[in-house]
Amino acid sequence: MADEDRFKDNENGTLTDTKYNLTWTREDSYQMRNKWCSWKGANNYINWLNEQKFAGFDDWRLPKSQECRNLYDH
Repeated sequence: MADEDRFKDNENGTLTDTKYNLTWTREDSYQMRNKWCSWKGANNYINWLNEQKFAGFDDWRLPKSQECRNLYDH
């Protein structure tokens, strides 16, 4: 599957990986907030996304390591 077919732009700040049926933010926390964050900061950021119901979702979480590796699965 080509990347342009695999990743669907939801036009709400998210992308869906159709191969693994996962939704990702288009930008990471650094891109959105222009600063790096610690592990605790990353969890606070996730809580903030959920409180804001970012893109209509309130079940955001940090990805598992395998889910991150799957992004580079060609």
